[in-house]
Amino acid sequence: MQVATNVAGTMNGGARVERRSYSNINRNTRAKQNSRMLAVVIIAGIMCLMMVVMSAFAANLNQENNQLQKKNDYIQAEVDSLNTKINDASNINKIEKTATEKFGMVHSESQNCITIGDSKSSSKTNLASAIKDEAYE
Repeated sequence: MQVATNVAGTMNGGARVERRSYSNINRNTRAKQNSRMLAVVIIAGIMCLMMVVMSAFAANLNQENNQLQKKNDYIQAEVDSLNTKINDASNINKIEKTATEKFGMVHSESQNCITIGDSKSSSKTNLASAIKDEAYE
């Protein structure tokens, strides 16, 4: 009598009963566990790679930020320097000195002034009206 290891005889009403060996069950569960572990390792590797890429991106942004901060500091120093020059140039004594020495201007006195118009137009407070009246007379 020959009996296969995986198949039992036809004892219970002629139905065949299949026996599984423990080695096949262990192989299937090991294969599933191995595939799960491989998936976990791949996901962990992708996450690590993403962290490296994000760190490099952050470092690049930090470097650009530092460069822009240096440019901003340089421009702010230039603005401060120009404000100092403006304050020096707007000093009334310096303006008067430049006007008299460089451009030959003098302080106004009664003999240096020329009055435009007569007494009739001088009573008007609006300069534009006075010029208009003088032009159309």
